[in-house]
Amino acid sequence: MSDSCNPRIKRKSGPSGKITKNNYRKKALPHLLVDFDGRCAYSMRHIRASGKTAMHVDHVNPKLTGRARHLYKNLVLAVAQCNGKKVDTWPSKSEIKKGIRFLDPCAEQDYGCHIFEDPATSELVGVTSEGRFHIDMLDLNAETFVWERRLRAAYRTLASSPAQILGSFSDVSAMRADLMKIVTGSIDDLIPPIPAPPKVEMVVGKALPD
Repeated sequence: MSDSCNPRIKRKSGPSGKITKNNYRKKALPHLLVDFDGRCAYSMRHIRASGKTAMHVDHVNPKLTGRARHLYKNLVLAVAQCNGKKVDTWPSKSEIKKGIRFLDPCAEQDYGCHIFEDPATSELVGVTSEGRFHIDMLDLNAETFVWERRLRAAYRTLASSPAQILGSFSDVSAMRADLMKIVTGSIDDLIPPIPAPPKVEMVVGKALPD
């Protein structure tokens, strides 16, 4: 993860021809899979972990109308869980001015600037108003995402301290089963590493003040 706050995702030109409400998934999905490296724009879960049918094409700003709504720059990959939480939610102009808004990985660096991962719990921590809103509204600390981040962290350290790592999970048998799936697959299928909060005095599981 870059220390820079430059955009995390760099879009290419996208599909040719007009994108409409009837064809936006078919036309945009192949390009989004490349631009987003097969990952959800919000949770960073990979399509190989979620399955293609669970990977949606989300309208970043669902309140846009007309042609602007279906422009490629207003479309992102999103797993069904994130898309289902976000639905048509969009803050008002006054809320956005106060930092109550969704983060756009194509315009800014979300992870490592606004959002960090608590290494003790694998829960995400928002260090800005935007980060906290983003996490809460998309439910990025849902059990399924936390489990995947814990699995990724455990996989990376299992070789050096297996007893300590496996002992941290209440359901060790399930943890071993999931680890075996990853061993025979690829750790690249998991949510990638996310930087720890910049302040070591953080209260575990709590958001840092602005």
